[in-house]
Amino acid sequence: MSKIRERIEAGMERFGEIIFDKRWYIIIFTILFTAFMMSRLPQLKFDMSTEGFLHEDDPQILEYNTFKEQFGKDEMIIVMISPNDVFNLNFLNKLKRLHRELESSLPYIKEVRSLINARKTTGTAEELLVEDLMETMPQSKEELSAFKQYVSNHPIYQNLLISEDGSFTTVIIEPDAYTSAGISAETDENGFDDFGSADSSEQPSDRHALTNEENAELIAAVSRILEKYNDDSFPIRMSGSPVVTSYLKFVMQGDMKRFTGLAILTIALFLFIIFRRFSGVILPLVIVILSVIYAFSLISIFGVSIKIPTAILPSFLLAIGIGASVHLVAMFYHAYRGNNKKEAIADALGHSGLPIIMTSLTTSVSLASFATAKVAPIADIGIFASLGVVMSLALTLLLLPSLLAIVPIKPTIKPEQVEKQSIMDRALLRSCDFAVDHPWRVLLIGSVIVGFLAIGLLRLEFSHDVLRWYKKQSDVRQNAELIDEKMKGSLTVEVIIDTGVENGLYKPETLHKLDELSNKIARYDNQDGVFVGKTISLADMLKEIHQALNENRDDYYTIPNDQQL
Repeated sequence: MSKIRERIEAGMERFGEIIFDKRWYIIIFTILFTAFMMSRLPQLKFDMSTEGFLHEDDPQILEYNTFKEQFGKDEMIIVMISPNDVFNLNFLNKLKRLHRELESSLPYIKEVRSLINARKTTGTAEELLVEDLMETMPQSKEELSAFKQYVSNHPIYQNLLISEDGSFTTVIIEPDAYTSAGISAETDENGFDDFGSADSSEQPSDRHALTNEENAELIAAVSRILEKYNDDSFPIRMSGSPVVTSYLKFVMQGDMKRFTGLAILTIALFLFIIFRRFSGVILPLVIVILSVIYAFSLISIFGVSIKIPTAILPSFLLAIGIGASVHLVAMFYHAYRGNNKKEAIADALGHSGLPIIMTSLTTSVSLASFATAKVAPIADIGIFASLGVVMSLALTLLLLPSLLAIVPIKPTIKPEQVEKQSIMDRALLRSCDFAVDHPWRVLLIGSVIVGFLAIGLLRLEFSHDVLRWYKKQSDVRQNAELIDEKMKGSLTVEVIIDTGVENGLYKPETLHKLDELSNKIARYDNQDGVFVGKTISLADMLKEIHQALNENRDDYYTIPNDQQL
């Protein structure tokens, strides 16, 4: 076994001599390769959505895509306004202007809902009237009073378009599920879903889901419009899943830059403490920074989006990649006692080449095992962190010796100073002596520490609450929490009912069960503060129509038992 190792070490020494001779070829190739890889960085995509945590072929994603084809996007942008008086004519006129501008100016939207175009269903002796709630703007005090009473008592409007106490109202913006034109869930002329489904077979094949960039464009357009209307008499807050995830993208990009910069500064500080040389700081950093660039360039080339967990990649690769470079540079300085760089590089690779290769490959293979994870960003980390480690290894073995060969470096130790030890050497030797002289004491102390830390494992909890990732003073979190408090929630859950038969929804017993289910869901409230603030189903629409057909009497707000009716 020792002979095999000796042959490998001799081969690494010859390899070092070849690298020294070909140093300029390697450096020029690296510069060209780096330029190509960096050209792909602008195409990097970010995906902050919840569905980004699953693979594209995951059954849950396929089912969700089918849902979007039939019913549209289930995420809403919620604009909440808290004037002194919602039922004030000046406020209602301003609300109408805001609503119309949002409708006419926003890209990628399916519809805008508010008190302006809420569906109003009433009946007369001869006909059923379905119109916009504010098709005719109230003018007199009597009309405003009647309008207020109608809105306040309407069961569908409450906690959807107006708060229970009547002090808050909302404008709900529903983004389009796709960016290209095509059939989606139909809506009536008043802006409410008819709860039917478009035939998915008629969906254009070239449609693509709304991207994160398009979602950000939509949020920016909404913000620009809201800024024009926001004042003391018309205070506006915006929230909803698209807003939270869009802002998360900018926060994550800022955090990635900040953490990467801190990691580089920390590594540079310790490299300076260890080597006290410019080359000992810069050259290892060049290697690990290039490995990070290559890893993210590969992410772009393969068309993979950067997701929330993927944000750790830069700091992660910097931390695990620096060791190999430090090892090689340290051995080079140790071997470079005269002026023969070629010999010093060959000695350094002969001594450290095999350990560097083995540790890097085992790390890479270990990371690659995550590629089978069902959580997509974990699999991405496994693949691209593994490739990043391989890239770092290649740069350490090829580029680092080439740079050592061309950078002016003074010999580390003169021959007569060989016996002199550094502070770091003395500290490590003392640690080693203590461990060898007191093994049981070290094991006992280590066991106590491990046992204490193991207690923390029992307290670990798994959670995915995006809103709580933001600081309490963050506008995004405060707006969402206020909307949750006043409007009883800002997130939606869609429940699909399949009767199993054609026209199964026309059966009174089915609709009664649907209404019973809706009421049961509406009462949900667990001990952790999770509750349901609003439910809407086909049953609610049917009860509204049944009431309108019977002189708008409250006792007819029920599901009719006559199947023909």
